[in-house]
Amino acid sequence: MLHRLYIKNLAIISELELEFDKKFNVFTGQTGAGKSLIIGAIEFLLGLRSGVNLIGKNAKQAIVAGEFELSDSELIKQISTLTDIAIEDGELIIQRRINPSGRISTSINSVPVGTAVLKQIGELLVDIHSQHENQFLLRATNQLRLLDIYGGSEELADKFSDVHKRWQELIRRREELREYSELRNQQIELYEFQLNEIDGAELEDNELERLESQYKQMSNIEKLRELANGVVAMLEESEYAITDQLRMLYRQVQELAEIDSALGKLPEQVDVAITELDDITRTLSRYIDNLEFEPEAFSQIDERLTLINRLMKKYGDGEFEGIFAYRDELERKLGELRKQEEDFADIDERISSLETQRMEIGKKLSDVRQRSAVNLAKQVNKHLKELAMSEAEFKVDFIEVPENQPTSCGLESVEFMIRTNPGYPMMPLRKIASAGELSRVMLAIKSILATADRCSVVVFDEVDSNVGGRLGEVIGKKLTGLAKTQQVICISHLPQIAAYADRHFVVRKQSTKTDTISSVSTVEGDDRIREIAEMISGKNITSTTIKQAKEMLDSSR
Repeated sequence: MLHRLYIKNLAIISELELEFDKKFNVFTGQTGAGKSLIIGAIEFLLGLRSGVNLIGKNAKQAIVAGEFELSDSELIKQISTLTDIAIEDGELIIQRRINPSGRISTSINSVPVGTAVLKQIGELLVDIHSQHENQFLLRATNQLRLLDIYGGSEELADKFSDVHKRWQELIRRREELREYSELRNQQIELYEFQLNEIDGAELEDNELERLESQYKQMSNIEKLRELANGVVAMLEESEYAITDQLRMLYRQVQELAEIDSALGKLPEQVDVAITELDDITRTLSRYIDNLEFEPEAFSQIDERLTLINRLMKKYGDGEFEGIFAYRDELERKLGELRKQEEDFADIDERISSLETQRMEIGKKLSDVRQRSAVNLAKQVNKHLKELAMSEAEFKVDFIEVPENQPTSCGLESVEFMIRTNPGYPMMPLRKIASAGELSRVMLAIKSILATADRCSVVVFDEVDSNVGGRLGEVIGKKLTGLAKTQQVICISHLPQIAAYADRHFVVRKQSTKTDTISSVSTVEGDDRIREIAEMISGKNITSTTIKQAKEMLDSSR
């Protein structure tokens, strides 16, 4: 519901703040007082009309702000999704400012938003019956959804939509697979070749390190032999061999130890050194004996390293482990491509299965919709007769969806059709020329679809256009009934309608030599009785009209 509306510098409204009742609100006042400005302010607030021509004289900017209280969880979810703004405690505050140059700033809960998003939110929040383009129920897509909610086929429609989307996705997938079939086969061929090349090399963990060590040894075999022989010569074969020197040293430290027991461990330590060096000599001697160059083995190692380096450069980004990582990626890609081939092999069967489901659900949905449409038309026509449109005829037209243009809404679309006068053809509801007639038709439909329509606020500008007092009472009752499920804001010239309102606003205009100001006030008690009486008889209020006003108010209660 619209809880509060703040307006500043809008046309002849200087500044005002209105607090609405959650049920039925009515605005009354003399012609030209500015009642329609309230509707204009709401339309501007929701991005449904331009505000350039509404800025007050000499004003630097005009401001309109609305505070909405939302209770429908689905509506809150829709708005949150559109705006990406969290709506806490169901409170939504929209504010718009416009300056004379036409620059507009818009915010929702203090977060700036664009006009396109604002319009979508406006259509969800408020249904205004004054200008056709602003009306939620005049759109064919909304009519279909409302018919489903009215007839209890909403779940079946959602099921159809789900199957349709999966069916369309598979069709799209088939086209994609078909389009890339040749490329996919080329990729499979390439990946299989690369995988076979890597697997054919039969690489082993740490193989590169081992081969590089062997290659280094065999490439330097002469230098190794020269160095090893030099070490052996230094240890045992030279004139001053190290081991000979140590043996002489051993004899000397042994004599020292025999003289001084404090040096008793020295002979043993020298003996250990001699033993270690003897082991080194024997190890190097064996190493030299086995150190032979094998050209064939060297060639094999060289070829193997060449192969590994080529694979590293080609697949491993210069790293040996990179080859194994690339191989794993090849297997993953091949798996995906082969899965695509499997999908392509049986996709026609899956498409056919979903198409069958879609048609079965669609036919059931169509049957329910046809029955719902008949019942809806009967009820609307009954209400139209009560609203003095006895010659009018309402029905729901079904338009079969072409096979080449399938939609997720069903096998058909709908159009609410109306004939307001005998002898004229049925025409879409959105093409009714008379705003008064359209408002009454919409009131009839909304009275029936009130629980189906998630718009929280309904605004009627000309619902009592060209109707008399007796019909006004009927309209008042219907507006009261509608206000049980939706907040109603109405501009009326009829006291029979105004008497039914839960909150009554009076719009007055005061003019001076230099300015004209429109003001709005809430009337209650005796003030409301006098306003109703003035609506009955004009400025000439009598005790009779006062009595009539009281009776109207009592009767409406």
